[in-house]
Amino acid sequence: MLAAVGISSELAFDGLDYVVRVAQDDAPRTVGHLTQYEAERRPKPPPPPPPPTLPNAWVGCVIYVMTLVAIGLLISNGFWRLDAFD
Repeated sequence: MLAAVGISSELAFDGLDYVVRVAQDDAPRTVGHLTQYEAERRPKPPPPPPPPTLPNAWVGCVIYVMTLVAIGLLISNGFWRLDAFD
């Protein structure tokens, strides 16, 4: 990756870890490029799980529709005042 941006480097083993050696003048640019490269390669978080489905939600819908129909029937048959705000 460093060669692609024009920074000459070499990998070396110091006895414990592998290290990247670059010229002293290129050190700040190298750190910046390696930090950016690491941030770009970080895996994206998995998408959130889908919301749970409610298999019996239709029961509430049916009850709501039946309530609306019942109120309409009660008003139209005179069991309730036509203007509730009167």
